[in-house]
Amino acid sequence: MDAEIDNDWLFQTPVGTQIDPSNLRKIFNRLLVEAKLRRVRFHDLRHTFASLLLRQGESPVYVKEQMGHSSINVRRYLWSLDPKWKPSSRE
Repeated sequence: MDAEIDNDWLFQTPVGTQIDPSNLRKIFNRLLVEAKLRRVRFHDLRHTFASLLLRQGESPVYVKEQMGHSSINVRRYLWSLDPKWKPSSRE
């Protein structure tokens, strides 16, 4: 029976240590090729996550917390994605 591993790594090796970032990039890029998707940086997934939440009307405060940021600097980011974007009533 496997013991539960208690750490903060989202992506980890079978023994619970951090995956080497270069190995993660190689795996990620291989999966993109296999799925016939355009190449993006792994970090770009964070931007996609934030953009989708904001476009669904989540508050910038909620998105900031989910992203682990200490300040809210999303308005400029959203306007750069879509100049027609308007803040939702949940802000």
